[in-house]
Amino acid sequence: MSTRVIKINRGTDLASLINLMSQNLSMQGFAVQSQIMSPASANLVITKDRDGFKNIVGLGLECRVTLTVTGENQLSVNIESEWTNKIIAIAVGWFVCLIPFITGIVGTINQSNLPEKIFACVDAAAASTGNNPQM
Repeated sequence: MSTRVIKINRGTDLASLINLMSQNLSMQGFAVQSQIMSPASANLVITKDRDGFKNIVGLGLECRVTLTVTGENQLSVNIESEWTNKIIAIAVGWFVCLIPFITGIVGTINQSNLPEKIFACVDAAAASTGNNPQM
């Protein structure tokens, strides 16, 4: 689990922030499902290649992101990564066949880099919403 607090401008609209994040992540090939719980909190599920063969061999990526406005100028970003398919691929690969082991390792590396990509998208979206007069 990764958590980071990001400074945002006063009055930043969480829905606009999520929209900018979703656009950025979509351009990188991720699928984003968002649910705004209140004006101060939202949940997102960010996935890539979670269907079919790539998920089975550990290459699918998934994170659950919770965004919470904690103060007037602070946004708490909590990211929980999904590791189950990587663990299964590595275990099966270790005992049965080397190919799932290798793909599980590749998926693990990609999954471990995913939170930084998400934090970068949140930073970029927070900076972009700070320039908009709609706040």
